[in-house]
Amino acid sequence: IPKIWHAYAVSLIPLILFNRSHAGVLTKRLWEVTYIRPAATWKEIPSQVAEFVRCYLQDQSLTPLLMTGDPSWHHHVEGSGGAMLFATFVLAMAGLLLVITRRCRDPWWRFVLYGLAASIVPGAITDWPFHQLRLMGYAVFLLVLTVPALEWLFAAAQPKSDAQSATVDAHCRELGRVAVVTPDLSRPLRLAFLAILMVATVAQAVDFQITFWREGPKREFAFDVPYKPAYDAAVAQPQRPIYLENGQWGPAYMDAYWYATVESRPLSEFVHLAESEKPPSGAIVLSSN
Repeated sequence: IPKIWHAYAVSLIPLILFNRSHAGVLTKRLWEVTYIRPAATWKEIPSQVAEFVRCYLQDQSLTPLLMTGDPSWHHHVEGSGGAMLFATFVLAMAGLLLVITRRCRDPWWRFVLYGLAASIVPGAITDWPFHQLRLMGYAVFLLVLTVPALEWLFAAAQPKSDAQSATVDAHCRELGRVAVVTPDLSRPLRLAFLAILMVATVAQAVDFQITFWREGPKREFAFDVPYKPAYDAAVAQPQRPIYLENGQWGPAYMDAYWYATVESRPLSEFVHLAESEKPPSGAIVLSSN
């Protein structure tokens, strides 16, 4: 067994020990957001597989990737474009084509292709369409795929004799890859194409910055900005404890814990109410309702 697998096994020990002492904590969020059910019957498995395929294809949609981005205001500024720049995506697709046609025998690039396919799985096992945080690896592998395209665009055109060509090709076959050879386009044309992509990148980046700084600060509600004034008003009262309620808009109790920690305020001043639990009459309550 390769040593890397031994190292990987050792790295799992802290997870195993933590899961033994805190059963279910590591997977709690997964079971909250996934359509997969561990207790599914054999009859339900085909429908779950079909749902996975649907979500897997959904997360590869070019509309959110290039035009709209993540629909959540927490993750993306509406109107600022997609999750990736158009020019970057063009380079990534060109690189993907080069890898498939010229470098598929190289173990590194086979790993990149595997990583690209596997990086979509974290988003596909949930029904949230194009969740950018869960698809972060997808963007990383697309960026890696721009490397072969950039090598091709920058490569110097070097004429080779038939003998030299045969020698280089044989050497490349031994390495499991093919050299960057560009007999189809002249170098000035390739550099001109690259210049167009760079201009498009700058233009889209400027547009994103303008939209981000204009629309981004308007997302106060998405980031619980109004919670701080309510928190300040609550802690200014002498009455304790302060009850924290999970309202319609999620577990905002963590905001109170955060501000209290930053202020070195004892967390014992707060009581997090369980679901459906009611606070005492006349108590101070902070809620996301």
